[in-house]
Amino acid sequence: MPEPRPGPGGVRRAAAGALDGRGLLMVNHLADLVRMHTTTEGTMVRAYFRLI
Repeated sequence: MPEPRPGPGGVRRAAAGALDGRGLLMVNHLADLVRMHTTTEGTMVRAYFRLI
């Protein structure tokens, strides 16, 4: 089975039938801007939403 192709922002889609692995893909679809910053202590994800 081929590996899933990257989606928006380089996030890989979850394999068909997988029960998890869709969080970042969903955030990229819903948010106006998503920023990820990785350090030796961990990864920080910031999602920005425009409020009307």
